[in-house]
Amino acid sequence: MDLELGGMRALVTGGSAGIGREVARLLIGEGATVAIASREPDAAAAELGAQAVTADLAAADGPDEAVAGAVSALGGLDLLVNNVGTARITSFEEATDDDWMTAWESNVMSYVRCTRAALPDLRRSEHAAI
Repeated sequence: MDLELGGMRALVTGGSAGIGREVARLLIGEGATVAIASREPDAAAAELGAQAVTADLAAADGPDEAVAGAVSALGGLDLLVNNVGTARITSFEEATDDDWMTAWESNVMSYVRCTRAALPDLRRSEHAAI
């Protein structure tokens, strides 16, 4: 299948495992150049042929670091795949405020911050997509 992604530059957050890793693999298979951002991206990046960007995306400055690292490694940015996320499987009654805040920072604010950080570079792309 040709999704016409040849030459595209993509950042996949949470790209070192699970769905993010498979998304990165598929993008590379379609001809995109990919950076994966996570706390420990090196092994997955080496296996996939992607650029590794080390960042804690749940930290306030992590998304800026991830986007800056990807832009530096790829020479720009055309695609942003917001994929990072976390979940603690527990009952509602046992979920603490810290559990909720961890999920909020990772599953919501990382997307907001990554998108905000990526917009200037995405606006320079003729084929930008989030």
